Parts: sequence; C-alpha cells; structure tokens
Amino acid sequence: MLADAGFCSKAFLAGVVQLGLEVSVTIPSNRVTAQGRPIGQVTRQRQAMMLPGLPDLQLWLYWIWLSSSGDGTRKKRYVVSTLNVVPDTIRANGRKRWRIEALFKTLKSRFGLHRSGQYTKRGMLRYCCLCFLSDVLCHLEILEDAPASSKIWPDWRAVAQRLRQKYCGLVRLSELRREIQTIEAVLDSVLLI
Repeated sequence: MLADAGFCSKAFLAGVVQLGLEVSVTIPSNRVTAQGRPIGQVTRQRQAMMLPGLPDLQLWLYWIWLSSSGDGTRKKRYVVSTLNVVPDTIRANGRKRWRIEALFKTLKSRFGLHRSGQYTKRGMLRYCCLCFLSDVLCHLEILEDAPASSKIWPDWRAVAQRLRQKYCGLVRLSELRREIQTIEAVLDSVLLI
C-alpha cells in the first residue's frame, strides 16, 4: 500500500500491517524514531528503524528527491516502508502512486466529484462508485468516437461535457420547459393587468 504523509499515523501503519499488507508511507522529516532521533538526521538509506508506539513494527527508511516545478531545486522526501528492498524499488513504487493521484485529480476537477461528501463511510463509497461510473462512461464514449489507431490523450473535460449532454440532456430540457412555462404564466398575468 502506498500513502502520503497524511496517512503516517501509528494507527494507520499498525492497521495496514495487521491486514497483512506491506506499506510504504511518506513521513515528515521532523518525526522522531523510537530512539528519539529525527528522521531528517538519518544519513543512510535502507536503515532499519522503529517508531514510538510501534515497537513490534520493523520499518526501513528511504528518501526520494522531488524536483520543484519552477526553480529546479530539489526537495528530499522521506519514506518508511515495511519492505527491505533497494531504494530504486521504493522510487519505482512511488511513481505508481502519482498515476493514481492524477486519476483522482482528474475525477475531482473535471467531473466535479469533489462536491460529494467524503467524510463518512457512506460518502466514501458513494464517491468511489461515482468515480468508477464516470471513468467507465468516459472510456466507453472514447471507444465509441475515437478511431482504433488514435493514440492522442483525450480532453477529459470535453468528454465529460459530451456525456452530460448525451445522457442528461432530456432532464435539462424538461427543467427548461418547466421554467419557460413558469415565465410565460407570470408574463400572461402581468399582461392581463
């Protein structure tokens, strides 16, 4: 399981390991080890360590360098993992997470799914179902319209708008007709006076 620093709590790490999963989590540099040493002061990768409150959990410390978008400076991000592997493996696994992040960013910004309630278990299930449904419908729309040889990445906003017009057009049309009838009724009453 890959996660960012928002999920580096003791309860999360212990719960994931209890489920029998391996975990790699970004961790802040000021977090201290069980020996009281800040993570940011560690000078060797793939070093065995333990976190306070998790004495039975053997973790391995790694770091990756991320480039800043504009000025070319690099930032060091620390990762703790239950996997004892070479640092390149941790980097390769971390790259997979960015694809997932890109998918969720697209679903939130292009499809408006950031508005669904994600604070309860039911809200999260609703969100996941809506994401899956949106993704499937968009891919079906692309398969229907695009030629088989096309390798151009689609504009997801345009695909979503086309889908909305295609499947929700009748609903919007009936709303507009009802609004027109209301406006005409008001105008008729005003004109009779």
